[in-house]
Amino acid sequence: MKTINLCSVGAGSWVQEGHLPAIRELETVRLVAVADVDERRLKLFQEKFGVRAYRDYSEMLARESPDAVLVAVPHTLHARVASDVLNAGAHVYVEKPMATTVEDALTLADLARKKARILMVGHEHRFGQGTLIARKFLEGGRLGKIYYARAEYVRRRGLPAGPTFVSKELARGGALFDIGSHVIDLAMFLSDFPIPVKIKGVTYQNFSDRPEMFSNYPKTQRSTRTEVEDTALGMVTFANGMTMFVEASWASYIKADRRHVAVMGDRGGVDLEGNDLSFMTTLDGEFLNSQPIQGQQFLYLDIWRRFSEAVASGLDVAPFPGTTAEQGALELMIMDAIYRSAQRGAEVEVEVPSSLSKDLGWGDSKPRAEVRG
Repeated sequence: MKTINLCSVGAGSWVQEGHLPAIRELETVRLVAVADVDERRLKLFQEKFGVRAYRDYSEMLARESPDAVLVAVPHTLHARVASDVLNAGAHVYVEKPMATTVEDALTLADLARKKARILMVGHEHRFGQGTLIARKFLEGGRLGKIYYARAEYVRRRGLPAGPTFVSKELARGGALFDIGSHVIDLAMFLSDFPIPVKIKGVTYQNFSDRPEMFSNYPKTQRSTRTEVEDTALGMVTFANGMTMFVEASWASYIKADRRHVAVMGDRGGVDLEGNDLSFMTTLDGEFLNSQPIQGQQFLYLDIWRRFSEAVASGLDVAPFPGTTAEQGALELMIMDAIYRSAQRGAEVEVEVPSSLSKDLGWGDSKPRAEVRG
């Protein structure tokens, strides 16, 4: 298997603590360079990991000609950087959300298709064993007709202290983009990507000046005031009649933090509390609640193994179960509609282009004739 050369645009803590431990364990991928505008952070990253460093990511792309690029920059820069990477001929792993506007998301998905390059959106929870078992139950028809889903990610105390996630200029959205996007992605993955048609949303900004609600309390040091929502709620109606409730909150008076996704059908239901899966159905007229046995797992190791092998094999679509560009764009349309509805104070309609809805999955993923290297 060919080893791919990887570059990173962004040298932040999530790259170092989430991605790099996995990447450094794999023989199928090698990090060769990093770009970041923060000179001090860049220097420390270079010293720690022994890779070439650039202040300008465009220069890095030109000099390194990487096979793939990890994009881990503030939300509002995702689309621009990912577009530049695709135009440079490389594959992309972009952190969520893939863009902050519907127009940018659709343009990016179209560009990835035209360039025949993988664009995979960073929703790591899809790779959890519980999630993949639940997906098997869906594909096996054990849930029957899906009619309802709940997508909840709620923290007791967890407002980000730095500007990256709380500045409108850098993030555009708050809790919905940051953590709500993950559970929306899981609910869509486990209901086979229904097409949204109407959405009612509300947002709240209750805790901007409450230091006890920040993630680093009691040593809260904020460089900017929170300019985005700390709570977002949405009710989504889909073309097939399914309904989904969305709840995302950085801070709320609840007993404990909760990441919860439930998908319910007329023959069975799956319930993911974190990565713990429960499957409910009836057997011989009796209600059955089962919990599949799961082993230990390092999510990012599985993610980067599948991604790097897909790149090396010449695939042009994110490998299963990764979030494809089209899936990421569809989910961005849901979040955007929640924001639009909250701003207007009324339900809004969602118009999904037919070009997007007809090709959301992995079925057409195929090797290209040549692999650039």
